[in-house]
Amino acid sequence: MELKIPHIDESELHNIKKEKYREIINDPEILEIIKEYNFTEREILDNLYYFSQYFNQRKLCRNCKGIEHCNKNGDHLIFKLKIDNNKKVTLGLTKCDYQYEVDKIKSKFTKMQFEEKYLYKKLKNCLDYFAHERQGLIKKLLEFKNNPNAKSVYTYGSSENGKSYILTVFSVFLAKLETTKEISFISAPDEFKSLEELYATDINYFDYLIEEMQNVQYLFIDDLGKENFKTKFSVEKILLPIITYRNEKGLPTFITSKYSPTDLVSVYGYGKETKSFIQEVAKTIKNNYSCILLEGLNFSILK
Repeated sequence: MELKIPHIDESELHNIKKEKYREIINDPEILEIIKEYNFTEREILDNLYYFSQYFNQRKLCRNCKGIEHCNKNGDHLIFKLKIDNNKKVTLGLTKCDYQYEVDKIKSKFTKMQFEEKYLYKKLKNCLDYFAHERQGLIKKLLEFKNNPNAKSVYTYGSSENGKSYILTVFSVFLAKLETTKEISFISAPDEFKSLEELYATDINYFDYLIEEMQNVQYLFIDDLGKENFKTKFSVEKILLPIITYRNEKGLPTFITSKYSPTDLVSVYGYGKETKSFIQEVAKTIKNNYSCILLEGLNFSILK
């Protein structure tokens, strides 16, 4: 079978190149590059593909408001023009400014057990709904902007009322501050189970992770009491050593739970020995934390 090559209209191709050329030289940033390297019209046309690709990307990314609004699918890499001393033009790939910002935030987390989409949220977004009910909690959290050693916060209330959402977004807020060096954000149901399994296989690594949570600058424990199996181990070997140590050292801790500190005693208090451990945890929280009840507000009514 004979392969038929389509006819190329040279005049039409010439017009397309001219149109692309005009677009490129009317872009202020590309025009500055052209002037800096003293490109001739011929040299621009010879490198039209690279200039055109760079121009198309600039057009796509113009007025971008952040990664959550990105028009590109997949990673957030952008083209960068590379020009050598002989005016040879190629394209390189680099991260966009917004991706650098997100990566800087992520680097502050030693553990980040929440979805990456929350990295794009701002604390003011927490007031989009139920602002009146939430403002007391958010006001208390904002004290950490000017006082990194403010009182720890324990917030509790019914399920799906925004506790985890607010504390997650707040952890991102803290990560953006220059004074913040490291944060650990753990989900109690997932992390406690993982740590209990680890204790049986690698106690040295278990001790290392507990020590890391004891000493991290800011610790977040999300959904305390939601674990399927609330064991003596999780209270005695995980929760109590972390809470008491951080309290003694004055290290801020943020906890969300369905249960009040008093309710934790009945939730975890299986057996006399376990009850004494959880009573000590509850006492430490009641005496040293700002305990804030977030009432009602089941977020599912908005879905």
